[in-house]
Amino acid sequence: MDLPVVNHKDYEAQINEDNKFPIKKFSALANYLIEKKIVKKFYEPKACSIETLKGAHSEDYIYKIQNKTLDKNEIRKIGFPLVDSVVRRSFVATGGTVMATKLALNYGVACNTAGGSHHATYSEGAGFCVFNDVAVAAKYLTSRGLANKILIVDLDVHQGNGNSEIFKDDSQVFTFSMHSKINYPAKKSISDLDVELNENMEDKEYLDTLKFYLHNLNQEEFDFVFYIAGVDIHFNDQLGKLKITDEGIKLRDEIVVENFYSNKIPICGVLGGGYNKDFKKLVELHSSLHKTCSKYFLT
Repeated sequence: MDLPVVNHKDYEAQINEDNKFPIKKFSALANYLIEKKIVKKFYEPKACSIETLKGAHSEDYIYKIQNKTLDKNEIRKIGFPLVDSVVRRSFVATGGTVMATKLALNYGVACNTAGGSHHATYSEGAGFCVFNDVAVAAKYLTSRGLANKILIVDLDVHQGNGNSEIFKDDSQVFTFSMHSKINYPAKKSISDLDVELNENMEDKEYLDTLKFYLHNLNQEEFDFVFYIAGVDIHFNDQLGKLKITDEGIKLRDEIVVENFYSNKIPICGVLGGGYNKDFKKLVELHSSLHKTCSKYFLT
């Protein structure tokens, strides 16, 4: 069989061309994965239910998004216009990560072609993140007894402050964020494990650091892993401050996925951030996650 990959056309919302967020990358990535025969077809998610969203977000905030009643400051903090297609995208992309989570339980590994909205907290969105899809999916698992000890491996260049805030008092979810020390968000929250990286760090130091902390984490008994595979660590990223190469990202993904797959721990991969100056390169970098995971389904 092929790697289970979740995708929906509504991941691409209709926003202005001058928005910093490269929204067209979602459809471009889906096309790339089909063209390169990394996947033959996608699993199509439904919009995440309000009941499932309530595991990680306040009912008041969910309805403000659904009814488009956030105030101007709340909308500005998110960075997207609060229009129908953005609302739809937020519900569907979160449903996509929940679906990928269930597929990972069945097949060992699965991926979404979106997700990793790690700046959204319990009661607000921020940094192009409306709903925190990984937090919603993690709560979905623990509330149903499908996982008892979850690890979130967040390798986006920005700290996963939404995850750390949502799970600060939750012993069933361990948050690990390895990110640029001087970058968004200006005020960082406290994860279970924060690893702050100096500006302009290159491949060897980055990968050695990652392997060191993964080795330590392997001493714990996790039964599910979420991997936020942000590619804004790339040297040509507009919002990153690291100097990681194409090869460095490829090796990073291989190290993470192999570490958990080889230990028979289900892993769900989500996209995370990416704002490369070269759009074609951005799509290629994001596909590294899916290329890496697909190797475990070759026959």
